[in-house]
Amino acid sequence: MALNADAVKVVAGAAVALGGIACLVSSAKVSKRGNYPKAKEYDVEEREAEVFLFTCRLPGIPVPDSTDFHHWALVLLFEGNDVRTMEGLVDEESKLYAVYYKEKPVDEGKYYSLGKVRTSPKKVFEMCESNCFNSQEYLPTWQNCQSWVKELAKKLGEGIALKLEEFKTLMETKPFLSKVGKAATSSSNFTSRPSMKASNAIKKAWAPKEKSS
Repeated sequence: MALNADAVKVVAGAAVALGGIACLVSSAKVSKRGNYPKAKEYDVEEREAEVFLFTCRLPGIPVPDSTDFHHWALVLLFEGNDVRTMEGLVDEESKLYAVYYKEKPVDEGKYYSLGKVRTSPKKVFEMCESNCFNSQEYLPTWQNCQSWVKELAKKLGEGIALKLEEFKTLMETKPFLSKVGKAATSSSNFTSRPSMKASNAIKKAWAPKEKSS
């Protein structure tokens, strides 16, 4: 029996969404910071920092270039151009864990300003370490890098969390995927992310300063 037009759309939408799950699984498993030793943080000076949502797309999957299909991280740009990046990744046992490092993401992606806070790198590090998703089972549609970032945003303040609500997670845009997300956990074989241009503001902030003559 032939499918009608609405049924075809539903099937096509499900296929795209499943590709999105594969993206999230891939992002978590391939972006483990093997070259980064576990960071320590001793900077207790409180100062202003701009908070950015960083998102990046993965290669090889024909899904929409929208943030709900992207890997997420938070980047803080402190006064003096000190950078801290935080994200939730997945270990070999498919458990989420916090990654914290003192430079911008190694991948190029898109940056979205969420506002400014006054805090210290030490406090932010402690927020990462106490994220309630740490050590929880990774589930690609609702317990993933996006959930981890949203939880951290709450700790950074109500204003940051409210701004981040403008960006919907895959679970928020595709709630029906909760039934199939777990089955897709091991479905990805990707090994890298694609390049995209970062915002001019971020590039300028992180550009090496010219030495005075």
